[in-house]
Amino acid sequence: MKEEKTVFNNKELILTLRSQADKSVFEEIFKLGEYKAAEEKIKDAKNCVIDAGAQAGFFGLYARALNPDVKIIAIEPDEENLAAMEKNFSQNNIKDIEIISSALAGTRSVRDFFVSADFHDHSLNKNLVKKIARKVKVQGLTLGDILKKYNIEKIDLLKLDIEGTEYEVFKSLSQDDWEKINSIVLEYHDFLNFNHEALENILKQNNFIVKITKSKFADNLGFIFASK
Repeated sequence: MKEEKTVFNNKELILTLRSQADKSVFEEIFKLGEYKAAEEKIKDAKNCVIDAGAQAGFFGLYARALNPDVKIIAIEPDEENLAAMEKNFSQNNIKDIEIISSALAGTRSVRDFFVSADFHDHSLNKNLVKKIARKVKVQGLTLGDILKKYNIEKIDLLKLDIEGTEYEVFKSLSQDDWEKINSIVLEYHDFLNFNHEALENILKQNNFIVKITKSKFADNLGFIFASK
């Protein structure tokens, strides 16, 4: 475990990195600019930014550095990641990001959650976890549940890094849910019979302009940025 200091958008951040997995996520966000396509949407956001699959909170810090005022909700089911996120927020004096200890999913139900041997790639999908350390029960919530609970009328940006669960989340969204979303940035995961082209088609059907970027690190991964 070590501390990493970085300056982003003229703000100094102190991040605790527990493992190579944390370092990888940190570099994706702050060094490689994997979410750069969404930066203007974050800066202009006035309603809400939702970070699903928040891991150790790095994207939340990134979004808050870009926009000091917008409501940010971070969703993460893993207890160790939640503790790391709270530490990262605390040491950067961030007190206004709402943390939800649940998994964003297609149904509101208790789910099996497969925890990886490192701090990365935990998933509701067993097939995407290369080395399972343990299986735990977590609460799954739909996006509709969260919109209702927090009285959210518009999502300026929905960020998803939920290890394959993006397919069931998309399938579960009502037309009303879709109309409340202005833009989406997600890391897609191709596996079994699931392919990101299905996500692209759903987005286009719901009036989004879609940009796809392949991952530099794996053939079955990549990023989708979609906006209306």
